[in-house]
Amino acid sequence: MFPFDAHNLPLCIRPHRLSVENLLLIPIREDSTLDAHPQNEWNILSHCMKEYVTDPGTSSTGKTYSSLHIVMLVKREGAWFVNNILSICCGLVIVALTAYSMEPEAQQDRNDVAVLTMLAAITNKFVVSEHLPKIPYRTLVDLYLDICFMMHILVILSNVVCLVFKDHQDWGWIGDNLNLILFNVMICIYGTFHIWLFFVVREHEFDVIEWKEESDMTGKG
Repeated sequence: MFPFDAHNLPLCIRPHRLSVENLLLIPIREDSTLDAHPQNEWNILSHCMKEYVTDPGTSSTGKTYSSLHIVMLVKREGAWFVNNILSICCGLVIVALTAYSMEPEAQQDRNDVAVLTMLAAITNKFVVSEHLPKIPYRTLVDLYLDICFMMHILVILSNVVCLVFKDHQDWGWIGDNLNLILFNVMICIYGTFHIWLFFVVREHEFDVIEWKEESDMTGKG
């Protein structure tokens, strides 16, 4: 879900030598430093704490130790990535779609718009690549960049199709309006993807809110 991802950060505190008779870890729920957390890429939404006593069978001396488990829910502040990656790529695709406003005979101008915007999108990806996570699986932002790149390729190919088959006698109304049809198809593809993306991010936000509410109830308990 990068850059809208959230994570559980577990923290376990346990004394090394002092047994539960000498040291007892107890969470003080009234005191919290979350309000003093500085604003940065990560936002601590909530946390929950549980105290435990270890099993004496796991100790070579048969001692039991006090243990405090803390789980923090952190969520990435994705505004920077939306403003500098997603919105830029979306804008370049929109500029590429303006090629359909030109006559199909203006093939050179149409291709210039499509190719230059695609090169700008590739350049933007190289510029922001250092801010993307180096992981073996594809994230949401990787999928978005792939879809935008695919849109640039489709614009270039559709320009060729529009020039070759425009006013095709056997196609009738379709041949006469091929440029408009291709434009509407591209809008439907890109719009459908954004609708799907909206619901995916929205469902993820609901999951984060539910986790936060459950952790708050656990912390109060």
